[in-house]
Amino acid sequence: MTKKKESKMPMYFLSIALENVKCFGSKQTLDLSNGKGAPARWTLILGDNGVGKTTLLQLLALMRPTEDPESEKQKTDMIAIKATIDSFEDNDEYERLLRAGKNEDLSVRIELSNGEKLNVHSPKKGNILSYEVKAKSKDGKLTASTNVVGYLKNFNAPNVFAYSASRHMVSNNSDQSSLRDSVANLFSETGELYDAEEILPNLDYKQLKQIPRAKEDLIKVKALLVDLLPFVESAECIEIMGPSTITNFNTSGSVKIKMPTGIVALSSLSMGYMTMLAWAVDLAIRMLEKFPESDAPLEEPAVVIIDEIDLHLHPKWQRDVREQLTSHFPNTQFICTAHSPLMAQSSEEENIVVLKLENNEVHIINNRDLIKGWRVDQILTSDLFGLTSARSSEVEERVNERRRILDKKKKTKDDLQELKELDDTLSKLPTLESMEDENMMDLLREANKAIHGGKK
Repeated sequence: MTKKKESKMPMYFLSIALENVKCFGSKQTLDLSNGKGAPARWTLILGDNGVGKTTLLQLLALMRPTEDPESEKQKTDMIAIKATIDSFEDNDEYERLLRAGKNEDLSVRIELSNGEKLNVHSPKKGNILSYEVKAKSKDGKLTASTNVVGYLKNFNAPNVFAYSASRHMVSNNSDQSSLRDSVANLFSETGELYDAEEILPNLDYKQLKQIPRAKEDLIKVKALLVDLLPFVESAECIEIMGPSTITNFNTSGSVKIKMPTGIVALSSLSMGYMTMLAWAVDLAIRMLEKFPESDAPLEEPAVVIIDEIDLHLHPKWQRDVREQLTSHFPNTQFICTAHSPLMAQSSEEENIVVLKLENNEVHIINNRDLIKGWRVDQILTSDLFGLTSARSSEVEERVNERRRILDKKKKTKDDLQELKELDDTLSKLPTLESMEDENMMDLLREANKAIHGGKK
């Protein structure tokens, strides 16, 4: 029996503290732990458009650790480590982070665990890495930047893969060098991903040629797609026609999916299918390439950053995707943004963060117990999403009119007739829990008025 190859030492994000970065003013901290000090397996960041969700994800990518061999503060038997952003040749990335129109110092401090597993226990002191970048500005322009290094005895850079909300599959691009950067997609306006219709046939060709590991890799990717894509019942439903050549060009698509309605070319799938399939294949291929010697490459430690993970996904996908991804990538830390109450509900046992705009500054609210046990409609009308009602505006208007009439001390004949008509209309709508619930609320309101002497 062959000995299983050892996995790479894991490194995960624990927190990031920032001050005077874009829409963030006073010092804020994004907690990426499970509440007990260990790195969280899942972090879901919620908030309105324009409150800095994407900024936080990009900060994590820019702050990922790299060695600093030129550090002036070298320590014996220790490795000096700094943020990747400090390795850039110009200051453009720093200037993009400055808070607009302010002459305040910028600061971003990161904390990571080294050699610790996800969701297990708080890292030992020697296994926590922290470092910082600082910048000064005047009239919105960078005047100076400072790199504050951290130290570790043993260092393996974390495997970070990042995806923007504009991510999409592009044909015949596997040889593009720009795609080799595992976080570039998060900063890209085009959001190009590897072409699954090129990648899958190439894997199939390799396994036919009996190239080592190719068969196992293809099985893993197909299993991932079967779990992630609704109505794809088994690996046999994913038919690979073989790579296109000059003499054999597949104009109808080299990958076909068997659906309940018939066989469909991959390129003809719906937007939801394509969005999920494209980045799932992209991630799987990157993991396979990153760990060519591993017995279980998808189970190696990694950090995956996804902007709007719920993009184009049906509600059932939104509810199931976290569990499915975790089963295939058990040692991956997922840090994602979303706009879906279903994603929030399915992640209630994980790390949930809310961004809120208050007094012209965005505040980071770390509260993983915020919505435990809540219904989706309760989540929608909570501080997470800020809606006043889960009903449509038309129904809400009728409900409010019914309450207005009930609150009258003296009701006219017309009031009573309108009240009857409203009750008849509302009782037929599925948007209410039940008329019994609404009547119970009416009784509670009447009791409240009686207790407080008619005052609301």
